[in-house]
Amino acid sequence: MVFFFDTRLSLLILFAIKELIKLAKTNISTHIHIMKKTLAVILLSTALAVGSTNAAIVFGNLGATGSGAIATTGGASLNTSWRAIGFMPAGTDLVLNSATIGLNVSSAGSADIRLDLYTQVSGAPGVSLANTTQTVNASTLNQPITFTLNETLSAGTAYYLVAQKTTGSGSVNWRAPNPTIAPTGLNGSGWSNLAGQTAQYSTDGGSSWFTSGSGLGGSFAISLDASPIPEPGTWAAMAIFASGAAYAGWRRRKQQQQLA
Repeated sequence: MVFFFDTRLSLLILFAIKELIKLAKTNISTHIHIMKKTLAVILLSTALAVGSTNAAIVFGNLGATGSGAIATTGGASLNTSWRAIGFMPAGTDLVLNSATIGLNVSSAGSADIRLDLYTQVSGAPGVSLANTTQTVNASTLNQPITFTLNETLSAGTAYYLVAQKTTGSGSVNWRAPNPTIAPTGLNGSGWSNLAGQTAQYSTDGGSSWFTSGSGLGGSFAISLDASPIPEPGTWAAMAIFASGAAYAGWRRRKQQQQLA
């Protein structure tokens, strides 16, 4: 399991409950003062709790930080073929924030690169769930190019990332990592490749797919970044505060009515 979660949300909720009980016993001016302090602490604590769910590199072959070296030669052409890398998330459902792949674009011109997230159907890319396109400049030499996705993935479900060149005069190669190794789960994520079905290619626009090389994906530099879906506890803490704020307003109005 990736190290996304800690106990801060639970402590935050307990703190909020304690403060609300305290508020119920105070006079209105003290009540408002403490309520303001409570708001500041809750917002800070929530920010820290959510911050603790920072994204992490969960899959790839560019190292735990996604900063591994990219080969200067070889790889696979995207000029006439689509190229795919398969993977399977583990643990809990996560948000795939971004995917980084190693690209080389010739000096002939820029190229538009489209990256799709596909389901797996019969051991190959099936249906595109989402896509994003970037223009990569001419003479981009063996560089990591990051594509933002922000798509929710289900644990235990196989997916593919499919890269293709859509337009542009630049010749494009998806480089390998250096050294050449198959992508795998990182940082304790438990994610995995799809063994001999990991690396595939299509020359007919995705109608048919074939295993690329050993099928293990070592010739494709890739790094996936994911983060957890916000837990209910995060919203529960804020709901508790909102309830307290509403109670404070009701009590203030009630006292004003009694004094009128």
